[in-house]
Amino acid sequence: MNTLFFAGDRYAPACKIDGVPAQEFLQGHYCRAIAHLARALRSERNVLGYETMNEPSPGWIGCAAGTGRRLEDCCLHGPIGKVFTPWQSLQAANGASLPGVRVFNIPFIFSHAETINPAGKRVWREGVRDVWAAHGLWDDTLPPGEARMLQPDYFMLDPEPGHDPADWMPLFQTRYLKPFWARFASEIKAATGNPAELIFTDPAVQLDRPHLPSARPQDKIEGVNQVWAPHWYDGITILSTVYHSWVGTDLATPSFPLRLTPWAANHAADSSVRGIVQGGAHIGPCLLGEVGSPWVGSMASTALAVERTQKAVEQALIPAVTIWNYTPLHTARDGDS
Repeated sequence: MNTLFFAGDRYAPACKIDGVPAQEFLQGHYCRAIAHLARALRSERNVLGYETMNEPSPGWIGCAAGTGRRLEDCCLHGPIGKVFTPWQSLQAANGASLPGVRVFNIPFIFSHAETINPAGKRVWREGVRDVWAAHGLWDDTLPPGEARMLQPDYFMLDPEPGHDPADWMPLFQTRYLKPFWARFASEIKAATGNPAELIFTDPAVQLDRPHLPSARPQDKIEGVNQVWAPHWYDGITILSTVYHSWVGTDLATPSFPLRLTPWAANHAADSSVRGIVQGGAHIGPCLLGEVGSPWVGSMASTALAVERTQKAVEQALIPAVTIWNYTPLHTARDGDS
């Protein structure tokens, strides 16, 4: 769905919803819905501005050989829950039964394997063909389990001269995310009548390969009060819900982000947050749109986890920060649940 939302015109031009191209249908409804809200709130003085979309996903855009995200063997949400590839999900949606799918009940810790879609049910309505098969990505005419990929690099982003194909996220942001940001801003400003409305632009999130988000000069939207609004969490702490003072991750070095010893872990947090803020300098000031810590076992440990995060935020001198409150019913006995 994210692929259709951001780049349906490019990758699924024949797909229409109620006679409207899929990308236009999805983006149009989304932008008009938020504009309707903005129109209702335009007289509220405590509304600072509007966020484009929370943690947008590129979907399958960029999945191709040479990017480390092939349709046949990548998992786009990382090792948590049921882990299967885009290619497997295409087949399952078309009625294939998938044995041996790995399940991670706890992030990074394998639990068991199970069969997905054991009844062989098809999600498409009778007479409706899979969108991607209709565009030649794969052959859906063979029996379930015997399907084959026809264009494994279908979602490849056309590279820029001298650009490393593996570094595809900047291309996605400039070509597909920025036009959405611009459309969103236009709709909101028209709804509120305020040409100076603040528009908080979230970079895309790549859960399978966490990285430092950044913006290029061409990602700046002319005539818009644009705010860089990325999110950051202490990755190991939020995934494991356990705080270890001696371990952290530095997104500034994604090839080997793990840092051991308390000093290195704290430095990793400082480096990551500082890099996130500086990464958006081309387009505007920064609001760290989400930051915080989950409950990690005790009040003392949670306080230490929050302290590490807040020290990193303060040392980066971020103009504005939104601290994420996981649940107002949080207690020492029950934690976040």
